[in-house]
Amino acid sequence: MRQIWRWIQHEPGYKLLSLVIATLLWFYVVSESNPVEEVTRQVSLREEGVPEHHVVLGEPTFVQLRLRGPKNVLDRLHEPNLVAYIDVSDREVGVHEVPVQTQVPSGVEVLEVKPPSCIITLDELVKKELSVDYRLRGVLPDGYEYVPPTISPKRVTVEGPSGQVAKVRRAEVDIDIGGKMEDFVQKLIVWLRDENGQEVAGVTANPANVQIHMRIRKITATKTVRLVPIIENRPANGYTIGQITIDPPTVTLQGEMLVLDTIEYVPTVPLDIANAQANVRRRLPLQLPRGVRAVGLRAATVQVEILKTVEPETSRRR
Repeated sequence: MRQIWRWIQHEPGYKLLSLVIATLLWFYVVSESNPVEEVTRQVSLREEGVPEHHVVLGEPTFVQLRLRGPKNVLDRLHEPNLVAYIDVSDREVGVHEVPVQTQVPSGVEVLEVKPPSCIITLDELVKKELSVDYRLRGVLPDGYEYVPPTISPKRVTVEGPSGQVAKVRRAEVDIDIGGKMEDFVQKLIVWLRDENGQEVAGVTANPANVQIHMRIRKITATKTVRLVPIIENRPANGYTIGQITIDPPTVTLQGEMLVLDTIEYVPTVPLDIANAQANVRRRLPLQLPRGVRAVGLRAATVQVEILKTVEPETSRRR
């Protein structure tokens, strides 16, 4: 062994060969313990150079990077050491195709980016005000109606990209009145919709919620029906009832529609003609159903004609 070493020391060519062999051997050992590999990583796509009061639309949320490098480096390679971004600093408002750019640590090679570029829209952020309207859902029970709701606040600010804000035609709340029979208060989301009633994406309402006060009441209606006089007992012996009149002959009622639908006439309080021997004329109150009132009328004048009975001729001769 000593002889070989002395031989190498005295032969420069062999010295160089030994160095090369040693270097190759070192690279072999390193490559075996820390080989070069390829991996694929999903990386969030960033935006850079976006002007103030502008927004980028249409870009993908993530991109895929195919990378090559030493195993020990790739094993530790995660965001934020991996960066994928698009730069729109030199772009104007409009549609553009921009390349996806990357930043990776030293020793790592980017083999492929998917997608390598993307179509984006650079748009200006704008605002506009709209009055808040409402849309009803559901059906009230029969005999009930609603009063248009009170909405607070009455107006909201629509914010977003100019192209999307231009599509917004209505700011609305959806109010469910199904089965409701009394007033209610709710805090509801403001929906931003286009001319076809479809929700517009990418825009916001400020405030996002409003309070509504919905009034529910029973339906009132009017109906004209006849007045009917009620007569009790009979006149004196030898007398009979002739014509019965009432003034006015009809009355206009006001009340809940469902109640009015069941009323065909309104009676007076009874008129007692017991033992009457002459015409009877009285002003009589009306008997109104509960919850119903007579419009402009409290009583009616009833007249009952009392006629003396005529005896047959044969009866008088006897």
